Amino acid sequence: MKTLGIVAALLAVGSMLLFADEVAKISDDVIRDLVRRGEVCRVIGGHVWEGTPHVTLEYRPDGNYPQHRTCRLCGKTETLEPGRWK
Repeated sequence: MKTLGIVAALLAVGSMLLFADEVAKISDDVIRDLVRRGEVCRVIGGHVWEGTPHVTLEYRPDGNYPQHRTCRLCGKTETLEPGRWK
């Protein structure tokens, strides 16, 4: 059993060395496209939210203005509707 683990580890290291050049060939455009499509946010399990100010010319006496947020990575925007983000 122990030798099987060693063989598997050697195969993994060997395949990493063989395909290391392929990984280095990923262009910046491909990475930017993955970020823009939200694939990076999906892989990390969430977005990197940043609050966006609400600009309006209306007055609300209760001060209950909509809240907005934007993901710093993929650019997805959401507005806080009563009770949840949409």
